[in-house]
Amino acid sequence: MLVGRIKFLEKIRPFFEVLEHYSAPELSIVLVNSLARFIIFTSQYIILMKLTLPELPLLSMVLMIFILFFVQAALPTLDIFDFSVRSFVASNLYSYITTQEIAVMAIVSCIWFVNLILPAIFGSIFVFKINFFGDTNS
Repeated sequence: MLVGRIKFLEKIRPFFEVLEHYSAPELSIVLVNSLARFIIFTSQYIILMKLTLPELPLLSMVLMIFILFFVQAALPTLDIFDFSVRSFVASNLYSYITTQEIAVMAIVSCIWFVNLILPAIFGSIFVFKINFFGDTNS
């Protein structure tokens, strides 16, 4: 393993040992799924940003999206506060390239709603239709 060969990375070797339990094709599938997810989320942000804020330069916008993903992944949040944290982070990051804070917050809120809240609502509808206790007349 490459991590074990580099002296200063010796401390984090146990974190990577779990990867030795999986084959290369399995890890490739995980990598492809992760890349697809990354491309889908990035595309959603680009489409909404171009529709809402067409004056933003594409390169700056995409780089800010990548930084936004990194910061959101690094911040530990509860799902209940996730919306406010995402909006706060996005508005602060995009303040370097636009003054349209409300539009940025609306874009982040829309993506959060479409990817998190709508699936949760639809999923709960299907869960509530399941009869866990058999045929009862209640």
